[in-house]
Amino acid sequence: MATSYSPKIPTNGLCFVMDPADKNCYGGSGTSATDTVNLTTNTLSDASIGTDTSGVFDFGGNTGALYIDLPDTIGYTTEVSFFSWFKRTTNTSVLGSYHIICGDYAFEMSVNVGNAYLRNGVTVNGTRYVANQGSTIGLNTWHCCGVTYTNYTKTAYIDGVSVGTQACGSSGNLDNSVSNRRLGRFGTSNYAMRGNLGPFMVWNRVLSATEVLDLYNAQRSRFGV
Repeated sequence: MATSYSPKIPTNGLCFVMDPADKNCYGGSGTSATDTVNLTTNTLSDASIGTDTSGVFDFGGNTGALYIDLPDTIGYTTEVSFFSWFKRTTNTSVLGSYHIICGDYAFEMSVNVGNAYLRNGVTVNGTRYVANQGSTIGLNTWHCCGVTYTNYTKTAYIDGVSVGTQACGSSGNLDNSVSNRRLGRFGTSNYAMRGNLGPFMVWNRVLSATEVLDLYNAQRSRFGV
């Protein structure tokens, strides 16, 4: 990742990282960004995502519906934790009422334009489970948003604190592979983000509440919070 942190970012089970401030991920130009765990290349829909604002992925361009492609399969199976630093830079979305952090249905996070809650979801046994939780994601401020899932329970976090859980059925498997998985846009739809993303990280296990708080505290000074 871009720098050393204290407390340490959890690395056990870390299966995907894209950090725009890490030159090993994004070299400062072009339309390719590298997952620094697996060294796979991911495509930016427009170079401005990487070049408009140094050290972040900027989805605030005038073209709308900008995105970064993600692999169909990221490396988790029965459990998952996915987190990203996010800043919404306007109350106006590209389409609808949400700024999309990641989607499609296999795992998703977005932020409501008006009510500042975190919309989050996973799909289990073919059924989508989505909830609106929290209410603290303000305009032009950075927040660490994330979700964990294990054993049919999903938990959402904002800035190191749990903002709600959701039961996700009682049978079947977590859907862990999907085409058109993206950052900044909900699959192939035009629902997208206007805002900035910092590092986006995925683990193939559930982070504990202590680890989630450590993750937030490790990087908060980088984002001025």
